[in-house]
Formats: sequence, structure tokens, C-alpha cells
Amino acid sequence: MSIFSMSFKNSIYGSLLLLVLMSCKKEITNQYEIDDVTLYSNASEKKNLKNNEQFISVLYTDLFGKSISISELNALNSLYTSIGDKAVAIDLIIKSTLANENAIVPEKSEMKEDTDLFVNEAFKRFYIRKPSPQEKWFVVNKIDQDTSLQPVDIYYAILTSEEYRYY
Repeated sequence: MSIFSMSFKNSIYGSLLLLVLMSCKKEITNQYEIDDVTLYSNASEKKNLKNNEQFISVLYTDLFGKSISISELNALNSLYTSIGDKAVAIDLIIKSTLANENAIVPEKSEMKEDTDLFVNEAFKRFYIRKPSPQEKWFVVNKIDQDTSLQPVDIYYAILTSEEYRYY
């Protein structure tokens, strides 16, 4: 066998090997995770007032478990800026989002089944902290004493509080 035929044979194998290696691509898989959120130890740690867009975005995410679309954000922000009394605007936005059938609000039976858990979860979800013993006692007693209270009523009270406006 001549040197020419051996080098030609090697170059063919080399070319085939190169083609195989070039045709193999590493499959890229994007993986998205939710970062853990550090809970505040109390309300006094919150120093920053949410701006209009932040308030609406956080409210939407808290109630629907997903990000708000730009068109919905613009519509709600237009409502907010079109009303002179900002407290009324916030009240309307909160009521309309709570009334939406897609809002994630537990049933009354779930709230009554484990009131302590309901209060803990509501505080973590909306205030990003655990309730103080006094807060927990007050809300649990209110739920236990007033049988007409619905989960949406508790959520409304939390969402319209001054603390919810801060982060």
C-alpha cells in the first residue's frame, strides 16, 4: 500500500470523523427556577413605597400567580392615574382584581378548616413575612367570631393596608 493511499484513507476517516463531530450539537435546555424570597421579620423593615406600576404588578402577581401583561398593566395604570383620589383608585383596582374569577382565593371552607394556616399563608403571600403573635391572634379571632367573613374579605383588608404599599 502506498503512502498516498494511506494518507488518502486517513484523510477520509479524518473528514468523516470531523463531519460527525461537527454534526453533533449539545442540546441546550433552559431551566427557570423561582428564587427563594427572604421573609421580613416585621413590617418596620419595609422602607420603600411601591410606585403605581410596582403596586399594580405585585398585586396582580400576588392574586393571579403570574406576571401581568403590558396591556393590562397600562389599562390599570390609566385607571389609577385618571382618578384624582388615589385611595379610591386603589380600592377600585383591588376590588376588581379580587372579583376576577381567575384570582387565586381559597374557599371559605379551606379558611375555616385551618384558620392559623390561612392567616400564616396570607401574611407570607402578601406581606412577605410571618404575622406577629398579636396579629395572628387578632385575625384568627376575627375569622372565628364573624361567620360572615370570606377569604376575599381578609385579602381585601390586607391589600388595602398601608403596609402592602411598601416593600
